[in-house]
Amino acid sequence: MLPIHTGRAAGAQGVHTSETDEIQRASVEGVTTSHQGAIEQSQMPGAYPPSPTATPFEMSPELRSEAAIFAKKPQVASKEYLSERMQLEGSYLAELQKHAEKTDSPDSAFVSFPQIARDLGLENPVADNIERLQQQTTQELKEILKGAKPDQDRMQALTMQLKKLLSEQTELFAHQAAKYEEVKRMDGLPEEAKINIQRSELSFSAYATKTACDVPNMVAQAHEKASLIERSLKAIGQEDEAKPWTTTTKELEGLQKDISSDFKTAVDQAKLTLLVDEYQKVSGDWKNKGMAFIGQGVRQAGLSGFALGAVRAFTLAGLEGNKAAQVFGAGATTGIAHEVGTQLLAPAILEIVGGATRPINTAEVLPAPNKFVSENGVVRERNEDEMKAAKKEVADLRKEHEQSKNANKTGSLPGEAKAWSFFSGIQGASAAVTNNMDLTSTQQAGAITLGSIIAGFFMGATHGADGLNAKMKDQYGRALPAHTMKKPSDAPLKARLKDTIDAGWAKLNPADTSARKVYENKIAALTVGLGYQRALDPAIKAVENSSPAVKAGVTGFVTGVQSIMLLSQAWGGFGIGAQTAADKKAAAAERKEKNLPEPEQGRFDRLNTARLNVFNPGRDAYTHATKDGVARLAENAYTVLQGIGEIPETAVTDMLEATPSLLEDAGRMIGSGAQTLFRPSREAQANSADGGSAAVEEHEMATLSSKGKTVSSAERGESSGQQGRGESSKQPQR
Repeated sequence: MLPIHTGRAAGAQGVHTSETDEIQRASVEGVTTSHQGAIEQSQMPGAYPPSPTATPFEMSPELRSEAAIFAKKPQVASKEYLSERMQLEGSYLAELQKHAEKTDSPDSAFVSFPQIARDLGLENPVADNIERLQQQTTQELKEILKGAKPDQDRMQALTMQLKKLLSEQTELFAHQAAKYEEVKRMDGLPEEAKINIQRSELSFSAYATKTACDVPNMVAQAHEKASLIERSLKAIGQEDEAKPWTTTTKELEGLQKDISSDFKTAVDQAKLTLLVDEYQKVSGDWKNKGMAFIGQGVRQAGLSGFALGAVRAFTLAGLEGNKAAQVFGAGATTGIAHEVGTQLLAPAILEIVGGATRPINTAEVLPAPNKFVSENGVVRERNEDEMKAAKKEVADLRKEHEQSKNANKTGSLPGEAKAWSFFSGIQGASAAVTNNMDLTSTQQAGAITLGSIIAGFFMGATHGADGLNAKMKDQYGRALPAHTMKKPSDAPLKARLKDTIDAGWAKLNPADTSARKVYENKIAALTVGLGYQRALDPAIKAVENSSPAVKAGVTGFVTGVQSIMLLSQAWGGFGIGAQTAADKKAAAAERKEKNLPEPEQGRFDRLNTARLNVFNPGRDAYTHATKDGVARLAENAYTVLQGIGEIPETAVTDMLEATPSLLEDAGRMIGSGAQTLFRPSREAQANSADGGSAAVEEHEMATLSSKGKTVSSAERGESSGQQGRGESSKQPQR
């Protein structure tokens, strides 16, 4: 297969996302892509000139005849006409691909979407006009960028040309996407027709992906040039001459903002088919699944073996005989170890082994709905009700896609059930086998550690591989993957490990509030989980003197249940921070929608989330992994059980965080109360002020009389009033 590269070109800011940059390339017969990493514009369709030594491509007589017959047909507005044209374009691409493979001339496999129409003898006036306009604009921009100070009128004309190009390109992308949507919804299309339509759509998607980079780049370059000239003129005091450049700069800034609205939506719609196809190829690749299975399995084996295995087991062994010390001691050491392992050990293992996956950005594969719709080949703008319904449809699908991502991680019933089933089974089997062996505490701790390593491997491996398998259907029946492979770094392993350790180490500082809260959450959750475990110890002790078979069976079963109780409570607590953030975000959105005032800073946010988990587990803000129905009821019940244990956890952790501020508030209240207690009453203040004023006035009168001066009643009153205010203002300070 020969590649058609369709990723991000340099500088396409405001159009692509970091998630888009990390996808791996896929292939469909006739329009192919590869796993070559970063994309250059020179690699895009139409960018390569035909190789001078390559055999020129010629359509088969059958295809040429088909094209000639179709070209003579009147261009009528109908979905049947669109379907026939798209199928013809797909047949052309299939023959072009076969020619490129047969002649070993990869250059000939690249062709722009407008060129397809020209080769088939068909008209594509909008695309042709955009192509001509883009060539003219590119050339004009090059000329303008050459000069130190281009003609201002020329720059203004270029700005208008860029606006026109952006508008026409937006319309082309949105209209063409709407046409493909209508054709794909047609009933009774043969399989071959569907394949050819897909080839045509993928080719258009590749064309849109490439050309979408060009206009933002040109706008950015023009803005940079205009802004530079504006600043230079102002710097030398030529304010009047700088004014038109200021106007041009602002117009270009406005144009850049426009790029992120209708244009971006149109681009997202146009490139969607190619993007989904790429994700499907990556997530469905068995090699990628194998890498995810091994890499994430080893990662989780290391983390579980270290924290939940070795640190927990050996702490329990060291504190044998004191159950309270075991619960609180192992809760603390295991919680700290788990966070250290999460930030340092686990990511380092994944860097070495590979196989990292990442969740796909839901907005990428389910973008905002197209504001245009095609009806029997005629494109029109959706009305308000239609747009509202389309937005609701997308919102519902986005929820479902998020659920498919949550189903293979802790924090949801499906994800946790997969995980604790391995721990429960392996630790239960280990306890059943070793219960009649004369093992020391250290040997038992070693067996528990080994069980955690094995269970951790299968937990991580299952989550990794199943994450790539997870999919949901969109409104067109396309399978949307939940995860894809994370793009590996090209840096040397040593440098990557250093960056990983540095990043992890920065998150472990307990002086940082967010880091400290993570420690608190994990320690509290594990402590409660270990307490739950100890509650079942009497069941094991009750069969100490039973037959080996009964003892082994009961011990194994109870140990398995204990493992579930510990892990479900631990994982619920581990995720309480993220869930609290989600609940606060949802509450803020609701306040904004209802125009409600902002509340005071909450001191018990985690406790509030635990309360919501008990009394409102089905809320939208919760990390759901199931649809409404029986599965959701089971998930809600599981969330309630976790929430019951989270209430004491979060009450303690929130109180720990709130204590300093509560003491500070108490200090202020005590101080305020003391001031109130020792402050004289208003009547006493008034009497004191009057007495002081009279004394001063008497003294002044005596002084003035001794000098032979007379003071009027008005002057006395003013003097008395001023003095009284002065004395009164000083009174509380006594």
